[in-house]
Amino acid sequence: MDTCSTVPKNRLLAALPAADLGLLRPHLQNVRLGLDTVLVRSGDQLDNVYFPHCGAIAFTVEVPEGRTVTTGLVGSQGTIGSLRVLGPSTSPITATTSVAETASQIPVARLQFACARSLAVRHVVQVHLPRSPFNCKMLLRATRCIR
Repeated sequence: MDTCSTVPKNRLLAALPAADLGLLRPHLQNVRLGLDTVLVRSGDQLDNVYFPHCGAIAFTVEVPEGRTVTTGLVGSQGTIGSLRVLGPSTSPITATTSVAETASQIPVARLQFACARSLAVRHVVQVHLPRSPFNCKMLLRATRCIR
């Protein structure tokens, strides 16, 4: 698909100064995400970080007896996979589109490279990270309630 060449529709990317966005722009790809597209399954590693433009991506987790619980939603104000910037890890959640949408994706290694060189890029990623543990806390609560 096309390289992201206009003003980004994701709020985190749009908040970056032009020079800092310039570190990412050559590596950002716009992708179409159909309804129920799985971006990552629980236990897998993401190769790309996604910056949604619109719509919603649901974070779900499987709980005892095979049930699935939605622990959060992310739209144009967030990312999917930003924890991977900190290093190799498996996803504790499954991320699936709830509404067909578009997003910018970037390889994890390219985002890590930009974070190492830009305080603004690092800040955008770090601002979003505290939301991820929130989803894990919700998961623990949901698991306890269902048992």
